[in-house]
Amino acid sequence: MQQVEKITRLTNKHTPAYFAPEIETVFNELAKKESFWFELEFGSDAVETKEVRSVDRLLLSHEEIKQLALIFAEIIDRKSPFTRTHSQGIARMATKVAEAFGFSQHECLQVEIA
Repeated sequence: MQQVEKITRLTNKHTPAYFAPEIETVFNELAKKESFWFELEFGSDAVETKEVRSVDRLLLSHEEIKQLALIFAEIIDRKSPFTRTHSQGIARMATKVAEAFGFSQHECLQVEIA
């Protein structure tokens, strides 16, 4: 449970600078469910979308999506010393490749987020 509390505190700390309050509310509700963390750890082909329906109505800017992706990358990268900074490094490299191919600034941001 300590990891859940750390992740929740980290996410809440960045609201509203990175996340709309609605995102924080939905995340906090999901974070209370053990199944949410289990599916993150082990994956699931049958994800319960009913738990996150209210997110469907939220409109996020690319910058907000990028900040959310950065937090998830940090969470993933902290799981293992072998993957530390891996996700963010891959995002930087993919963006540089997109720039080299002449993608627009908007397209490069989409590549970075992906």
